[in-house]
Amino acid sequence: MLAGVLNAVLDEKVNVVNAPAMAAARGITVEEETRKREHGFPNTLEVTAVSKKAGDAGFSAEGTVLFDGSPRVLAIDGISLESALEGTILYLRNHDEPGVIGQVGSTLGRLGVNIATFALGRREAARGAEAVSLVRVDGPVQDSVLKEIGQIKAITEARIFRLGSE
Repeated sequence: MLAGVLNAVLDEKVNVVNAPAMAAARGITVEEETRKREHGFPNTLEVTAVSKKAGDAGFSAEGTVLFDGSPRVLAIDGISLESALEGTILYLRNHDEPGVIGQVGSTLGRLGVNIATFALGRREAARGAEAVSLVRVDGPVQDSVLKEIGQIKAITEARIFRLGSE
């Protein structure tokens, strides 16, 4: 995991052997903890990134690899959802309000972007609760799509992740 993250942001080649040293040289502290899972998938990996900047809450994600070898995300910042990790993915955070999913779908449709899967979760079952979505779409997507999605009132964050060969 560490090698994968560093390879995504560095020009140098990072592997599982040199990843800890490369992280340490950049001031990144790595802590590992193993614990038995009480429910759900038996083998998961949870990654938490914590910044030293004041007011930065950090980020956490939990995932697993299924029997067929496909990686899946199971939770983001403690919010449960389940999605494949491949292709082009729109990562959205929003306030849970009626119509948000429809607005996202309509906006993408208007822009000619086809939705492959739409995974979502919310922190609690209450109007306005924090929600997260992973929207897998067909083919490449221009960064300008984020501007359009960001115009939806309930959306608080929108990003594009491109995973694999797409």
